[in-house]
Amino acid sequence: MKKYLFPFLMAGLILSGIILTATPYIADMLFPVGKSSFQAAKPEDTRQALASWFGTPLDAFSATHGIKRQGAHGGTEWFAFSVARKPVEAFIYHNHLQQRELTPALLQNIFLQDPPPVDWWQPASLQRQTYFNGMEEGQELGLVYDAESQRGFLIVRTQQKSHDF
Repeated sequence: MKKYLFPFLMAGLILSGIILTATPYIADMLFPVGKSSFQAAKPEDTRQALASWFGTPLDAFSATHGIKRQGAHGGTEWFAFSVARKPVEAFIYHNHLQQRELTPALLQNIFLQDPPPVDWWQPASLQRQTYFNGMEEGQELGLVYDAESQRGFLIVRTQQKSHDF
């Protein structure tokens, strides 16, 4: 019996090492962390969120759409809306957004890179030459607004903080 103890212990140790080495790969295949999913918001919930952010009554917003994607490293929210110019000016002022030139490359990089799978997300349709951006409470904000059509598109990106141990 003693002559079989050490070979069994060695086989168990090798087998446990193989299992521990393969576990992260198997877990990643079964539960992919890097994948993200989209979650559309109800128009009424989107109106309520936008009214809260813009500090305006709920009925000031119309034609609202919203969708969110949460991933392992943060999230992105896309909003399309119609609202008068005054609440947008207040939002820009309150969040210290800076007006910047909107080139086709910046439009692609900021607003159209990895867009949501919806047909209403079309910030290029406003044909604007400027946009507003800034940081607010760890969120990167990007806003394209046309005062004539009173139509706007807002993108909000949030980066999750990494935990250093």
